Amino acid sequence: MEEFGQTEFAVPESEQFEQSNHFLSDTKNALQLCLQFYDLLDNVSFKARNEVRKLEQQVQAMIINYYCQNETNCGNMALLQRDQSQYISEATGVIKGIQEQVQSMNEQFQAINDHIQRVNPQRKNPNAKIPRNEQNLDLKFQQISLTQLEKEQSQYRFVSAGPYFSISDIQTGSCLFRLDENQNLTHFLTLPFEVRLLAATDDNQLAINDQLYNLNDLSCYQSLNIPIENYTCVYHSNNILYYGYIDYAKIKMIDCKSLKLKCLRTTIGKCKGPGIPQIEGLKGLSEQLLFLYKGVVRKITVQQDRLSQQCEIVFKLQEEIVKFLVLPDNIHLVAITAKNNIFTANHLTGAIIQKVQLQETLSQIIVHPNFDFERFPVILGSSENCVQAMDFLDSGIQFTNMLEGARIVAYFQNGMFLIQQGSNLIFLSEAGVSNY
Repeated sequence: MEEFGQTEFAVPESEQFEQSNHFLSDTKNALQLCLQFYDLLDNVSFKARNEVRKLEQQVQAMIINYYCQNETNCGNMALLQRDQSQYISEATGVIKGIQEQVQSMNEQFQAINDHIQRVNPQRKNPNAKIPRNEQNLDLKFQQISLTQLEKEQSQYRFVSAGPYFSISDIQTGSCLFRLDENQNLTHFLTLPFEVRLLAATDDNQLAINDQLYNLNDLSCYQSLNIPIENYTCVYHSNNILYYGYIDYAKIKMIDCKSLKLKCLRTTIGKCKGPGIPQIEGLKGLSEQLLFLYKGVVRKITVQQDRLSQQCEIVFKLQEEIVKFLVLPDNIHLVAITAKNNIFTANHLTGAIIQKVQLQETLSQIIVHPNFDFERFPVILGSSENCVQAMDFLDSGIQFTNMLEGARIVAYFQNGMFLIQQGSNLIFLSEAGVSNY
């Protein structure tokens, strides 16, 4: 797997691309500095650890020598006291010197840690400019009523992935549908079990729980050899499936072609815990994964030749994050917390752009089909009783209505989504907004 820091970039030579030339040159230099820092850090860390280990061993040897002298002279108290006094007098200066050396190294490394905290603080960015979009709008959608359900909505499980979604009834099984190019939903598969996890691959396959179905021949499927009850989410990128463990900070990686499995262990914990409830990717950076663990958004760059994946914090708050959404610009994300606040942040720097208080607890958030970060910073949220639109930057957009008694049950990447309103399934497309 190619390391991002070693990627070669083709720099445009034409004068009209001079700005691009400078930009790519700067990025290459920045990446080179990162690699130099890694080498320096590894080298210094190795030397410092070895030096402290030698000092530690020296102190341990002095303790052993002290007790050995006591055992040797235990029959002669006068000789024992004389030797102890002489040994302690000689050793005390050495011990103080070791203390000063280790304390000095501690202070130097702590200074580096303090500097990192100052460079990348998790606080609101005072330089962030929030665009103003003062307007009152009606929330409107083109609606197509699809079907009527027989039971209350709480008895169904809805899962979607790409152009596919599933409706599961615990008692009768699952029905799977596909959204075609003409925006028609077609039922194509019925299964006798509940669909919990769903992911569409790049080679016309569909991962359903722990099985991989060939969409050209639905009778042909392969087992992924994983106990599905051990996993809580799935994400797909470049024909690789990533399953988040339900009670460990680990991700199971499965190659859809070879079906080879690899466990991506992270550096943030080996003990049983809350697990990984959400995994997301970044466009153009297929080896980087964002995931939620213990209320914090974290990131790994997948390196298959390593037993443990280095993990870094992307976004951490004083509140627990329960769900996050990477916005289409690939730079910002929105995060919902357990205290019903919604934060907008730059995931590259961790800087907070905005904080907005929510009135209701949201079980799902999606990007509004007309989304634009500056002109229309709006997402749709699904609560227990309604679907509502929110200006997450608090830029001045107010909505005069919401979809009462509805919830979002499926989202399609082309901006279309499915809601359940009462006993009706309704397909919404090309959202409309009008001035009020």
